[in-house]
Amino acid sequence: MEKELLERLKIRLNQPSPFPGSVQSALAEMDVQPLDINAVCQYLELDPILASAILRLANSPFYGFARKIGKVQDAAVLLGVHSLRQLVISFSLVKSFNESGNDTGGLNRNALWRHSVAVAVVAKILAEKTGHNPDDAFIAGMLHDVGQFILEQCFVEEYAKVLQYRDEKECGLCAAERKLLGIDHGQVAAAAIHKWKLPEHFVEVAKYNFVVSRKPPSSPLTALVHLADVLVKGLWISPENDVWMVNLCPDTLDLLGLDWDRLEKMLPEMESMSQDVIGRFLP
Repeated sequence: MEKELLERLKIRLNQPSPFPGSVQSALAEMDVQPLDINAVCQYLELDPILASAILRLANSPFYGFARKIGKVQDAAVLLGVHSLRQLVISFSLVKSFNESGNDTGGLNRNALWRHSVAVAVVAKILAEKTGHNPDDAFIAGMLHDVGQFILEQCFVEEYAKVLQYRDEKECGLCAAERKLLGIDHGQVAAAAIHKWKLPEHFVEVAKYNFVVSRKPPSSPLTALVHLADVLVKGLWISPENDVWMVNLCPDTLDLLGLDWDRLEKMLPEMESMSQDVIGRFLP
């Protein structure tokens, strides 16, 4: 990467967390023991848009609660702190990057967020079916492409050329990014996640790219997001113009204890839940 581009990227990564102060306070409060759920909710309610999103999502079929939830406190109690953290981090990221400018670098942010939400939903469903942590899977799915937003913000004109190169050469996005920028969005996402002080297992997921490394996923969480990404791109919700199909690492299903027959039976639920949650995240 050229020195000028590297400096611009460093400046962007050194900017404050994408989470507003009230969200940072709520997340910090979630780590305090004993947990004071009322204190957490007081911070969340300082952001009416976030509070409304929590209620919309808590009332979705994705969580399947029997009664309608009308208060953030009730949603927090029913969801539990882990699922609440998942929603707060995910929605705050969407809100932050959607407010940060227009699609001037050629990146369709709405389409990419739709894809990210779908990957998060599918990864969570896969985790539930295979005995892994569904909340980590959801957050990892939301974070896996965040580097694209950061690269576009840093290099508006250059990133438009990256997308054009990808389309003309019909190559992978990471290959186009490395060719023209000297770095790919997975590496950038990993650096950002580390900077935001999120758990290190999310860093590993963001960096993984089977097409580049030709190596199998090194953890079940990485395998969950890799499989979810392939399913979403290949089946129904893909970022605009991203016609290049991600290859699935052949070891992924074995690592998760899945086979294609079992996976096929999950597809209708994955699609319907993805569409529902997308509508609630991005109304």
